[in-house]
This record gives sequence, structure tokens and C-alpha cells, in this order.
Amino acid sequence: MQAMTVAHAMSTALITVEMDFTLDVIEQIMIKRHIGHVLVVDQGKLVGIISDSDVKKQISPRSHSDLATTAEQRLLFIKAHQFMTRQPIVISPDSPILEALNLLLSHHIHALPVVDHGYLVGIITDGDLLRAFRFQLENEGKA
Repeated sequence: MQAMTVAHAMSTALITVEMDFTLDVIEQIMIKRHIGHVLVVDQGKLVGIISDSDVKKQISPRSHSDLATTAEQRLLFIKAHQFMTRQPIVISPDSPILEALNLLLSHHIHALPVVDHGYLVGIITDGDLLRAFRFQLENEGKA
């Protein structure tokens, strides 16, 4: 059986935001799209990644309520470039999925942007890897 590559398992329906998107807007995008990561681009180039935990670290539980202080309300308007992870670890679509898994585990992260010759082409998450490994296990011996 041929080794499965990142290209086989990655998602290509990318949700990107610009560096000046606010925390509040990013949070709403993530909730509406049911996603755990957004990729931050500047003039089409990947410059960062934001996870749901990055968002949660910035937001007070009272931020969206009448009980929020002015400081808590102001946090909703910080820009993506102020709290994103810069220069994220990336992977090539031709890389084996085991390499993606090793990067996720060794860096304690849950997603990798997929870059091909400098262009953002996808994202691979721990969920994508689990689905790929399940597919491989289910199809072992069927070939």
C-alpha cells in the first residue's frame, strides 16, 4: 500500500482572515463555521494562525455581557496580528501523513497549514489525521 500523503488528508476549503480582523469577528467566524483554526494572510501570503484556544485566552467570560468592564470590551477589538501565532509550522502536501502527525505531537499543536512552493493550499488538523488513519485501517487487506 502506498504511503498516504498530507494532500490526501488535508482540507482545502480554507477559512482565512486578514491581519486587521478583530478578535470579535474572528470568534464569530470560528463559531459560525464550526472550526478550530483560522489562517491569517497578508496580501495572500500566510503570516500566522489563530486557534480557538488563542481566542479563548483573550476573551473574558464576561466580554459579551453587560457586566464586562471597559477593558474586557476593548479586548474584543484587538487585531489578529496582535495575538496570532507568527511564522507557524507548515508542511508540504507531498509529505507523509506520519510526518504531519509527528509535527503535531512534538510541537503540541492541533493544525498545520499546508504550503506548496510558497502558496497556501490547505490545512491539516488532528481530526483530518484521525479520519485518514481510520480510512487506512478500514482498507487494510482490501487491496
